[in-house]
Order: sequence, then structure tokens, then C-alpha cells
Amino acid sequence: MNGRMTRLVLLAQSPPYIDGGQTEAWLRRELRGLVGKPGVERVWLSRLESVSIDFARSWDWLIEMECAAAEDAVRASSNSAFRDLFGDLRLIGMRPTLALANRPVELDENPPG
Repeated sequence: MNGRMTRLVLLAQSPPYIDGGQTEAWLRRELRGLVGKPGVERVWLSRLESVSIDFARSWDWLIEMECAAAEDAVRASSNSAFRDLFGDLRLIGMRPTLALANRPVELDENPPG
């Protein structure tokens, strides 16, 4: 193992009819149910903000699940608690999208060659 973890990344929008604080409290409660599930090492929730008016923001929430390997991320995403959360996000209009970030490449200032 190379010491790099695989991340399951979920992006979602805020529903227009729910306050941001209420949305965050609900997400925290729901995400606690994923912590410690098979394959899940850690879970992070971040509220996204715009950098400036020059750069549009498409998503309001970032949920990251750290897994030891891609197989663990696949197992975590098929967990009933995760599927229920994803379904709930869709039902309340948060338009969730999911990605697997499992091969990060660190770039440096002076590439070899």
C-alpha cells in the first residue's frame, strides 16, 4: 500500500426551502450513521463557499468518506445507510453527485525529465 487513501466524494446543493443551519444539522446526524461502517475510515462534511464573484459555485456541500482502498469505497457506497442518505438527498432536491478519487497525483514545480 502506498499510504494514500481512497476518497468517496459526494457533492450536493442546498435545497432552497431549508435553512443552511438546519441542512447542516441534518447532514451531521445522517453522516454519523456512516462513521465506522465497513470500509469507512473517516467522514468529513464541508459547507462550500464561493471564492469570488468571478468563479461560480455549483455545489453547496462536500461530503468526503475516506476509505483504505477503492474496494472499500465501493463497499461503503453500497451500504444501506449510504444508499438511504443518497436517496434522501435526491428526494429533497439536493441533486447529489458521487465520485471516487482513488489515484491522486501530486504535482510539483519541476517535473522530472
